Amino acid sequence: MRFVIGLLALVLFGVGPALAEDATAHRFTAAGSPMDYYVSLPAGWTPERTWPVIVALPDATREFTTVMDAFIAARRSKPWIIVVPVVLGSGGVPWRFADVFGYKPDVFEKAEKDGVCKFDHEGLAAVLQDVRKRFKAEGRAFITGYEAAGHVIWREVIHNPAAYYGAALVFPNFAGRCVDETQIKTKTTTPLSIEILRGGDDKVGVPGSPIDLQIKSAVDYVRGIGHKVEDVTVPGKVRGPFAEEVFDFMEKVRAGK
Repeated sequence: MRFVIGLLALVLFGVGPALAEDATAHRFTAAGSPMDYYVSLPAGWTPERTWPVIVALPDATREFTTVMDAFIAARRSKPWIIVVPVVLGSGGVPWRFADVFGYKPDVFEKAEKDGVCKFDHEGLAAVLQDVRKRFKAEGRAFITGYEAAGHVIWREVIHNPAAYYGAALVFPNFAGRCVDETQIKTKTTTPLSIEILRGGDDKVGVPGSPIDLQIKSAVDYVRGIGHKVEDVTVPGKVRGPFAEEVFDFMEKVRAGK
């Protein structure tokens, strides 16, 4: 897939239809934030209505464009805006892998000064606001990711549930990163539908394994504060974005099933 840098000078009514027509993903910087994101609009996009949006995060490899490819392929004719924010927290220390992010040194300097948690949390909020303003996304999003993306997603679920309709996590890590301990003792006022996806052919995340224990710990926390969690095993799968299954889950949530 060809990725191009979006020009901030383009206005909504000019850039939107062009993005929907060329079937590629474009990179933008969120207004008021140094965080970048890739976006792909569905066929037939128009500024005359609002559109459902999915935020998809990668694992520790930080292969942002690979994740975008997977969700574009699975979207087909579905009316979803796909957004892949260039977060820093889905894996190890980001400055060790600086080349994969595409950020200039000053962005890393700010993130190191302020902290990765602050960078990602504020950046995601700015990305969602930017996508709402620029591409007519709905007021709330769905969020998904696999493995190390769990570090970012669990924090969003616990601290910022009002921004989302639901979350789908594939073999998600959880180490309590960026989580305020007082928050996991407070009942949420915005309960989310959350789906844990496991590959039926995976030989690592078996019951009692480290990743299984991390998942159970996170699920206990979020159930304890009022979120609804379903744990699903997908036959024939190992790991990865599980884009088809994620879309199925999110469309069921949107339909109120």
